[in-house]
Amino acid sequence: MSPDKTLVVSDPWEGHNKPVRRLDWSPNGLEIASGSEDGTIRRWNPHTGQQIGLPVQTGHGQVHTIKYSPQGDQFMSGGADEIIRVWSKDGELLIEIKIKGHDNWVYSLCWSKDGAHIFSGSEDDTIRKWRSIVGKGVFVLHGHSRAVISLCISSDERHLFRASADYSIFSSYLGPDDQSASRKPPPARWKSRGPLQAARTVP
Repeated sequence: MSPDKTLVVSDPWEGHNKPVRRLDWSPNGLEIASGSEDGTIRRWNPHTGQQIGLPVQTGHGQVHTIKYSPQGDQFMSGGADEIIRVWSKDGELLIEIKIKGHDNWVYSLCWSKDGAHIFSGSEDDTIRKWRSIVGKGVFVLHGHSRAVISLCISSDERHLFRASADYSIFSSYLGPDDQSASRKPPPARWKSRGPLQAARTVP
């Protein structure tokens, strides 16, 4: 129970043996996935705190990000090995995305609504869009001078918002097709307090 008696706090969910970096709810709310620096993803029953199935040995070294697909039948992960992996809900490896991809750690991931595309942000300062079925790259976005640590897509899927360790947030217009991210209007940019960082122009 919290000090003000408004929140019931459960016993800790134990299983990981190194810091937990990311959590994500399944779309149906029936499970939570956790990613850890121990290299595993674990699925949990949110009502009991019990693990569901066996831990997923991801091969990332450290798991920095995980995200369920909108349909809830898959989840993807990224981490310290520059590779994005897509898994079945039961932890079977479906695809690895690593050819001509990021050249540093992957920190952030998000799906398109239909699950057909993946967006990824990396320590290499870039954001990439991929076709989730085959792992083929669609385009690359630049503009940050440090790692991209968070991504989200607008409900109409016309704008991608991206936050970076360079203290900035960008809004990139995606538009109706795969090439629109490189067209006008240019990305909006907000910057929080902190040392000014030079930013590359978004192509």
